[in-house]
Amino acid sequence: MNIFAVDTSAKAVSAAILSDDKLVTQVSLNTGLTHSETLLPICQDLLKNSRMTLKDIDLFAAAIGPGSFTGLRIGISAIKGFAFANNKPTAGISSLLALCYNHTDRNEILCAVTDARRDDAYCAFFVCENGKVNRLSEDMAVHISEMGELFDAYGAKEILLIGDGAQTVLDKYPDRQNIKALHSPYTLQQAYGTGLAAFYAVCEGLEIPAKELMPVYIRLPQAQRERLERLQKQNQEKKEEIK
Repeated sequence: MNIFAVDTSAKAVSAAILSDDKLVTQVSLNTGLTHSETLLPICQDLLKNSRMTLKDIDLFAAAIGPGSFTGLRIGISAIKGFAFANNKPTAGISSLLALCYNHTDRNEILCAVTDARRDDAYCAFFVCENGKVNRLSEDMAVHISEMGELFDAYGAKEILLIGDGAQTVLDKYPDRQNIKALHSPYTLQQAYGTGLAAFYAVCEGLEIPAKELMPVYIRLPQAQRERLERLQKQNQEKKEEIK
C-alpha cells in the first residue's frame, strides 16, 4: 500500500510517501514561508523523485490537528483534492500522535507538545510499544503553567517532550529532573509520522472517504477568541457604566 501523507499543523511543512510502514521519500521545510507557497511544490517534487504519480497512491493522509488553523486547512484541502480526484480513501491523524510516530524507539513517556501561542500549548501523552504508539491521554489545550499538574500524574517516570513547544515547556519546569526534551530539528513535525500512523489506522479499518476528512480544533480560532474577549470587555464596561 502506497501512502501519501502531509503535515501542515505547525510552522514546518512536510510531505512523505510510504510503502506500508516503510519510508520511501520525505521532504520537510522550515523556511518561514506560508504553507500555501510551499506545500504543492513539495508534493510535486516528492512524486517526481519517487517516480510515482498520484494514481499510484492507495491512501492519502493528513495531520488534522490540533495546530495552526490556517495550516491545517491548507494541508487537508490538498489531501482531499488528491483523494477526490483519484477516488481513494483518506486517513485523518492527530498531529500530536503523528509526532510520536517519528520516535517509536523511545522508552520514556512521550509528551507531544506544540505551541498554541499566548503561553498555551497543545499536548497529549503517549507510550510506545513494539513499534506502535498508545495513548495515555486525549489531545488537550492547556496553559503551560498548568502542565505541572499533568506531569504529576506520572510520578517520577521519565517524560520526553517532543514538538515545537518542547523547549518552552522544559524551560518552565527546570527543577523536574525526570523531564527532558528533544531539540530541533528532531522536535519538528515530519510527515513520515503521519503516514505511519495512517498505516496502522488502515490496519484497524479506520480509513474514511475524502468528504469526511475534517480539521479538529480543540479551541476557537484566534480571531474568534479575540472577538469574544472584546465583547466581554465591552459588556463589562457597560455594566460598570450602569453602576
